[in-house]
Order: sequence, then C-alpha cells, then structure tokens
Amino acid sequence: MILYDYWRSSASYRVRIALSLKGLSYQKVAVNLLESEHLAAEHLRRNALGRVPVLVDGDLTLTQSGAILEYLNGLCGPDLWPEDRIKCRELVDLIACDIHPICNLGTVKAVCETAGRDVKVEWMVRAMQSGLDALEVICPTPVGGWAFGHPSMFEIYLVPQMYNAARWGMDLMQWPKLSEINSIAVDLDEFRVAVPAEP
Repeated sequence: MILYDYWRSSASYRVRIALSLKGLSYQKVAVNLLESEHLAAEHLRRNALGRVPVLVDGDLTLTQSGAILEYLNGLCGPDLWPEDRIKCRELVDLIACDIHPICNLGTVKAVCETAGRDVKVEWMVRAMQSGLDALEVICPTPVGGWAFGHPSMFEIYLVPQMYNAARWGMDLMQWPKLSEINSIAVDLDEFRVAVPAEP
C-alpha cells in the first residue's frame, strides 16, 4: 500500500492511526501542501480534488479518509467500529462534517482572502470551539479512558482534532471527557507512531 500524505493533514493523520492500529505496513509518499504539490498534474491524476490522503492498494485508489478507514477496517481485525456503531458514527460525523471542513487549509485560505487579512487562527479557533463544545456534550462518559471501552473510529477522528486545537493554543481541559480520551489514546504506541512529524 502507498499513502500519499501531508504530515499535518488531519485526514492523513487519521489514516496513519488506523494503519498502525491494524498493524499494516505501507509506503508513505509526502505531498507538500504548502508548496502546492497537491496541485501538480501527477497528484491531480490520483485525486481530482488535489487533496490528501490518497491510499493506493494495487488497482484500488481511495481519496477520502472515511472510505479509506472503512477499507482498512475490513482488511483485518480488530474491528474499529464499536458495538454502538450509530453513536460512534454520530461523533465521527460531527468532526468529519462540522469541524474539519471549516478548518481545511483551502477553506481557511479562502476566508483570509475574503476578509482581506490573516484571520486563520481566529477562524479555526471559533470553528473548533463550537464543534468540540458540542462533541463534549454528546460524547459518552469514557470507560477505561475510551469512549466505547476500546480504541475505535471515534478516537481515530478525535486525536487529530485535539492535536489541531492544542496547536492553535486552545485549552484542552475545557473538555474533560474529550481530554481524558485523548490523553489515553496519545499514550498508546499505535497512536504515538502516527503523530505529525515534519519530514
């Protein structure tokens, strides 16, 4: 498998965590978003939107992290969906649909251009604040430090989002349940090896 990846991409971070939890080996190919490598013709042939991650496994190419995670989950155990899959899906979708797109690099760039000034941090902090506030309310009380009693799709989505919140100076302790889950997850080797590291 080949993972086309940008080290700080939240969606790529999710995929790296899942690959690690599944114990799957892969080749990582860096795509530098800040140098517009994602807009090069070669990458656009892999992903018409010009984004990362892109996972290539033989003849299969997947360009959305949710689809990639579903594919990886089906390859081998353990199952990353908990018994209460619907509740987990609700939590995952709040991050994937309501927080992440607003904080996407392309979105933030467009907002700054429209505002006529650099409002990147202000914009992302506001989006993450409302999203993580809501997530804290609907998140189950952790069991053994996990939302569903074991590492699940939720933690795969949560950890990169909490990384971003901390990166932009937000106090993670304002979300006690999320912080407890995050602190347990990031201490696990499978999560630790996926942490963003500048090449």
